Amino acid sequence: MSKQIKQISRKDKQSLIKSTLRSNQGLSNKKIARLLGVSPTSVSKYRLELFGVSKLDPLPDYKDNEDWTQHIWVKQHPEILNKKLSDRTLKCLRTPGLLDKLVELEGVTVSPRLALTLLRKEQREQKKNPAITVTEDDVQLFVANLKIEGDYDRIMPNSIDLILVDMMYKAEYADLYPYLARISEKLLKPNGSLVVMCGQLLLPQAMKALGEHLTYNWCHAYMTPNGTQLVHPRRVIPKWKAILHYVKGAPNKKTSYTPDIHIPPPRDADDSGLHPYQQSLPAFVELIKTFSVEGDTIMDVCMGSSTTIIAGLIAGGRKVFGSDADPQAVATAKRRVKEFWISV
Repeated sequence: MSKQIKQISRKDKQSLIKSTLRSNQGLSNKKIARLLGVSPTSVSKYRLELFGVSKLDPLPDYKDNEDWTQHIWVKQHPEILNKKLSDRTLKCLRTPGLLDKLVELEGVTVSPRLALTLLRKEQREQKKNPAITVTEDDVQLFVANLKIEGDYDRIMPNSIDLILVDMMYKAEYADLYPYLARISEKLLKPNGSLVVMCGQLLLPQAMKALGEHLTYNWCHAYMTPNGTQLVHPRRVIPKWKAILHYVKGAPNKKTSYTPDIHIPPPRDADDSGLHPYQQSLPAFVELIKTFSVEGDTIMDVCMGSSTTIIAGLIAGGRKVFGSDADPQAVATAKRRVKEFWISV
């Protein structure tokens, strides 16, 4: 069962930053911001409020044997000075960032050697996966008709990692799936994913069309415990929607395992009113994190009220593209994106 997403309030975020600052004064603003998923500016603001300074004083460079003894961690653990330290341990303690790491590991370990091992592992991971900075310029929104391939010429072929789209469920929209399949085949990178939320009524047509251009991977269930509209011709009360996962070529074996049942959190007031088919924003944040990783480029080719676009920005570390045949929907999406960046 997938976890439910609950958006943290501004007040809770302030309390989290302040409590982290109180217990980890030796960590830099950037370090705390990266740990909490907030901006360094916010951390700086509350450091100033709590301690009268906006940033951490620069640490000594530890060129001399006595420099490292002035670090906050050493003052909190004076017993380290009473031990006969080996040359290897002394070298560890003078390693840039090691004492900061020990502050971070407070309550976990006081071993400089273990802290150095963890620090080196963290540094290797950062080199493999450098922090991704996404700006407003990384969001491209435009008018495009799914049936007109030329409308997508502005997007480089083989450049998209994930296309996530919530298609209309009525039978009259079944003819869109062949166009969706062709556009996805053109835009997706090798091993890239197309993830489509699809009503069960159109599953046969959708799977046939998508299978002509892409490789079927799995069918996930998006639970709707409160029910959706009754399907009178089939005498059914739907309690879930299908999420079809197709890939371009072979599935990507580097992706993590994930359950195939997704339970959306309760809808917020902001999750309705912008579009007839608007979906839950926290639920789509979870879907994006499930089917993509930081550094990926994601796209919604029928973005409607732009839930996928905003969810991609909230998930973080992803470039976001979106299109829709309705100019009004694109205008709404651009307004919501602008409001998002103002509120960050």
